[in-house]
Formats: sequence, C-alpha cells, structure tokens
Amino acid sequence: MMIAEIQKELAESADAQTAVFLQKFFKTEAGGYGAGDLFHGIRVPVLRKLARKHQNVPLLEAEELLHSEFHEDRLLALLIFVRRKRSGRSKSVERTGQIQVEKKERVVNEIPIFRRL
Repeated sequence: MMIAEIQKELAESADAQTAVFLQKFFKTEAGGYGAGDLFHGIRVPVLRKLARKHQNVPLLEAEELLHSEFHEDRLLALLIFVRRKRSGRSKSVERTGQIQVEKKERVVNEIPIFRRL
C-alpha cells in the first residue's frame, strides 16, 4: 500500500516550528477560517516534490489523504490530482474531477480556485 509510504514521508518532512507558524497563518484558533486544522509543518515546495514522486498512486489511495486531519496531507492529495488531470490520462481525469467536487468541503482552504466551485 503506497499510502503508508506517503504518510511516512510526510512525517519525516515535518517541522514543528513551521507547523506553529502555519497554524497562526491559517488562523486555526476557534472561530478562525482554518479552525481545528492540524499541520505537519511542511512547505509547499516539498509537497510538490512528493506529488511528482507519487503522481501514479492509485486514485483511491490518494483520495484517502483527503480524509486526513492534516492540512498538508489534503493539499498533497490535491496536488497529485492536479498532476494527473494535467497529464490527460483519460481514465483518471473524469474520476479526479469527481473526487474534487465530492470532497469540496474538505478542500476549500487548500487551493483558492476550489472556493469558486
């Protein structure tokens, strides 16, 4: 199962100081728009590298990341979906779009474009 490998890499990339900063930046306190969100403390460039490395993960496994309580896990799933969608692999494109729309409530704070769906 690739998801375990991905989660291990996410844990290894975690940085406690960055996590504290991101929690403040995303206003995770009660009443903030990111209330309750948890962070590993992983910067976006690192997540993009992981998305490139794991872009061929089965969609169902990538979708599991959307259920995570961690912001970076959900963002990584979306970055993987975007890479797959841009690649034009016909079988995955339609399902990727369905996943993004079905899970909209989990991703609106991840990528601004999803706020407009």
